[in-house]
Amino acid sequence: MKKLFSVILLTVIALFIAKTTQAQDTNTTLFTYTHSAVIEVNKDFEHKLEVKLPTTMIPLEYVLLTGPEGMKIDKEKGIVTWKPITTGTFISEFAINFQGKKVGSAIIKLLVAEYVGSITGKITDVDGKPLPSALVTLHTKYSVPEKETYFTPTLRTESNANGEYTFPKVEEGVYVVSAGLKTDKGNPTITYPTVWYDNVSEIKLAKEIAITKTTPKFEINIALKKTVKVPDPPIIITYSNAFTLTLGEVFNYQVNEKLRIPAIQNPSYSFGKSPEGMTIDAATGKIAWTPTRGGEYFAEIYVKSGETQVAIEILSFSVVDFYGSVSGVVTNDEGKPLPGIAVTLYKKITVSQKNSYSSSYTGYTKADGSYTIEKVVGGEYYACARQALEKSNVRPTELYQTVWYLNAASIDKATPIKVADKNKVTVDFTMKKYVVPTSVVATVSGKVTNSELKPIANAYVIVTLANPPVNGSVVANSTVQCENYQSSVLGVFNNVAFKTVTDKEGNYKVSLPINNSYTFSSFAEGYNLQYYKETNNVLEAKKIELKTELTGIDFKLTALPVAKGMIGGKVVNSTGATVPSKVALITVRVDAQNNPIAISSTRSTNTDNNGEFVFEKVTNGSYYIQAIPLKEFMPAYYSSKECGVKEVKLAEQVIVKNEETIKGLLVCVKDIRVSGGGKISGKIIEANGNPLEGVVVFAESQNGDENSYAVSDANGLYEIADLSVGVYNVSADKLGYVATSTTNAVIDYAKNAFNASVNLTLPKNSTTDVETQNEIPAGYALNQNYPNPFNPETTISYQIPSAGFVTLKVYDVLGNEIAVLVNDYKQAGRFNITFNTRHLERSREMTSGLYFYRLTSGSYSEVKKMMLVK
Repeated sequence: MKKLFSVILLTVIALFIAKTTQAQDTNTTLFTYTHSAVIEVNKDFEHKLEVKLPTTMIPLEYVLLTGPEGMKIDKEKGIVTWKPITTGTFISEFAINFQGKKVGSAIIKLLVAEYVGSITGKITDVDGKPLPSALVTLHTKYSVPEKETYFTPTLRTESNANGEYTFPKVEEGVYVVSAGLKTDKGNPTITYPTVWYDNVSEIKLAKEIAITKTTPKFEINIALKKTVKVPDPPIIITYSNAFTLTLGEVFNYQVNEKLRIPAIQNPSYSFGKSPEGMTIDAATGKIAWTPTRGGEYFAEIYVKSGETQVAIEILSFSVVDFYGSVSGVVTNDEGKPLPGIAVTLYKKITVSQKNSYSSSYTGYTKADGSYTIEKVVGGEYYACARQALEKSNVRPTELYQTVWYLNAASIDKATPIKVADKNKVTVDFTMKKYVVPTSVVATVSGKVTNSELKPIANAYVIVTLANPPVNGSVVANSTVQCENYQSSVLGVFNNVAFKTVTDKEGNYKVSLPINNSYTFSSFAEGYNLQYYKETNNVLEAKKIELKTELTGIDFKLTALPVAKGMIGGKVVNSTGATVPSKVALITVRVDAQNNPIAISSTRSTNTDNNGEFVFEKVTNGSYYIQAIPLKEFMPAYYSSKECGVKEVKLAEQVIVKNEETIKGLLVCVKDIRVSGGGKISGKIIEANGNPLEGVVVFAESQNGDENSYAVSDANGLYEIADLSVGVYNVSADKLGYVATSTTNAVIDYAKNAFNASVNLTLPKNSTTDVETQNEIPAGYALNQNYPNPFNPETTISYQIPSAGFVTLKVYDVLGNEIAVLVNDYKQAGRFNITFNTRHLERSREMTSGLYFYRLTSGSYSEVKKMMLVK
């Protein structure tokens, strides 16, 4: 069977290549090749163009389009020859043809110099110890009439194992030399800031050296002074659930630093503030207290590791005079007892009383439908009964509607009950079944292609049923039967209603029950997981409300990069237990201070049955990792110091270098805590008033005991339900936008303020590239930057007529890459991106002079010049 499959696969590949070859036209360019070099004047230069085309394209013809006088190319072999007679910078362009049609292009950039000398030396620390891998840069001095002189980096090299370096060919001129070591391989906490010869910290103070025919050689030694980066200790403030005690009740509590990520080493414990009579064991963290007076109290616990304070925990207490109890029976409308029903009491208190008493109590019905809730503090309560889906597996035909006492559909229509004088209150409920609609099936079809619109056979199409609210409340459902699907590379897909694979033309078709909300995704071997419509971000995955038959639910998959890097880890809660989640890998471009200046969602995956995730074929660069739990937990970004980081600006970067493998990352997520009948809802919009989809909206009470979230839909609408009394901080976060928050959401049962409305506006992040809202352009274009010349900031605009992978890079005159402005899959449109030289790393700093920027998308490639004048 495997042999037959291999034969079929080879046949398909051969047919595809043949079809590709036949489809070429005069405007098709399959690849663009570039080469940069520094060569010597009056010396023969020879270079063979590298071709990346199918072997079926033979013979090829190589043609010189533009180039310096005297340059030649062998039309059959693609070998370029030239003997330069003058110094300067020269750019040549070549066409590569097959059967008279252009199938490739090449650009060669050559800097012709007259070498007269050399510079050697040694890089050490201040104690004379050699420093290997130090970056040594040779800066050339230039003078512009009526302008200040300036320096531009000309040559770069690294010191060897003995700290030695050499620039063997240096042309006549004036130079300064700098050296620095970003990370000591023996100790990652040690760095050596850049130093200019002779041991000064600024280039304008550097000692100049003049290479001439009479003084052709110099030995420049530089001593670097190390700095040790001391990591900031994590200060984590955690709020436990509030405790309610009666007078004379003995309270014992164990502080557990292992609940935090990471665990605290050799902890010691002490009080900041505490109630009278409360004690704590400094070595074990055991707390004991017996309250003698009613009222409100709190304890502030300091946790130290050695002399460093690493955590603070706050415990709050309400001491009351008496408890009562609430009990009853829950049945259906036929009188049948219902087991596994959660009965919850929500105290009717004002915002100002929020910390006075426990706000909710919950009990669960037994097999006979009875329940009892003991130790209920006196006061008025709203009571509701709901199906405890989190504690049982319930078939769709057995779903019951949540009901409030007496027979109300929501808290604002409920009748309060009163607990007083240690009495026992009886509260019974009658629950009604959801009416499950008759299953009517509709067909959904589409096509899966690559970014060049070529069909992908055997691509997976996964259809998942949209999840119910995150808190587990019962919602109307259909008879859709779902399952989990384990992918070998993308983890577990949960709640799968249907899965299929495409035929040889990339087509698929599925039949699904109508009146349900579905999420469609697709992937194939060698391609990214993609959600409809063409997004890699699960938060932006368009949900399809299926009412009738649909066509055109298409996917354009992007190929995985050719790379060997890998990032892997787990999604866990604060106790270290694994949490099933979707996981997003987010590309970050940073400035010299490691601050993000551009971010974009790159790839998505799922955790497997062990809670682990992995991203293979990861290119070198900086990344954020975001986990979106399937239920009961809040989304969070990766941080090694803090659990539950909810804003991307606070996330910790994961840096892949040398295509390395990074394993064992723990993305810690906080649990959702809700205990009420209130809700916060509203709309999220952009600055231009358009609704914004895929925004994560968080609601967190100011005393820390309530938190939940929602994701805005296609209309920008969101709703966070089941919230208790309190004042809430509402914040919103989305990639490419500035996080926004407000503190004006108030839920107050005593004032009948059960629902709060919060609308938020998210402005786009000006540091990221922004698509303009115009029609789709007719063709490709790279525009001249403006202003030009510039200092220190300029804007580059470009347009692409079809979706595809786009790169926009800046180079110096030697062809060295200075900055990557765009490196992502883009939809068709017009784009503006701001380039600021102050955001570059010091090792790539730009001085006055000529630079190039190049746009590449598919077969299109264009280069333009720009001038920096300081």
